[in-house]
Amino acid sequence: MSLYRDLLIKIGTQYENLLEIAFKEDTSPTFCAPLNTMIFARSSYSDYYCRIKEFGDMIFMMEFHPQDGHHVHPLAENLEDFMRLLYAVHRIAVLSDVPYQTADNIYSRIEKIIRDESKESSAAFRMLEEMFPYTPMENPYDYVKNLNEHFDFSRIRYPDEYYEMFEIPNPWVSQKPDRELVHFSKIFEGTSFIEVKRSSQRSARNKQDK
Repeated sequence: MSLYRDLLIKIGTQYENLLEIAFKEDTSPTFCAPLNTMIFARSSYSDYYCRIKEFGDMIFMMEFHPQDGHHVHPLAENLEDFMRLLYAVHRIAVLSDVPYQTADNIYSRIEKIIRDESKESSAAFRMLEEMFPYTPMENPYDYVKNLNEHFDFSRIRYPDEYYEMFEIPNPWVSQKPDRELVHFSKIFEGTSFIEVKRSSQRSARNKQDK
């Protein structure tokens, strides 16, 4: 947890223009934020980076307009790997396209980013690497691609409003009405719950006898 605190306190937003990322907690909910989300950074391209309580140290990237329908993708196993990815690509937002683009495309963009980087940005990254000395990630594309291919997206739970907004079934809520309960409520309207329950039990026994 000290790395989170150090990034928020020592780096924060002061190098946002040079690093194109700001380390800042954001507690205001966004429409695509899963439940129990803690946002700790954002890129200049409006991608958010967060942790989800149920997934421990894993880092996720959150994007508003995904191409595959998943607003949240796993990015790194932990914050240390997140920093290693940042050192390898210099613009973490480029990795948001890993699920949709080829390795050649991504690495070509990374090479251009580093080649065209300003002296001020390069100096800011060197300073960051001195403060948090991690080895740049080898094969960042393969790392993120593998993480996404083996991740079970059905485990991510969004607020009820998310499913209502996109008019998709909420997998965390039973979609089927209790037909027996509806049936008995119509037949025995006005009777007590105990009477309905007993009637249900008699009906079940009758089915077994047959």
